[in-house]
Amino acid sequence: MILGALEAVNELQNRKPIVFVGFDAIRDAVEEVKKGRLTATIAQKPETMGRLSIEIVTGYFRGEKLPAKIPVELSLVTR
Repeated sequence: MILGALEAVNELQNRKPIVFVGFDAIRDAVEEVKKGRLTATIAQKPETMGRLSIEIVTGYFRGEKLPAKIPVELSLVTR
């Protein structure tokens, strides 16, 4: 969605600086960050999230007490 918003604003030829930050760090978004058109994007950690989900499900079936929240650090992708 951020790429569509970026394209729409660029078509308006707005001269005021606008900060655009996307989420998911898809390949196209990372390329736009490198070009300087997108300010930043947030990269999730799907490998970590997947590993943790398996560990949590395993713990659930073992009857372990599970945390209510399991934070996973994100990374900011900038130029």
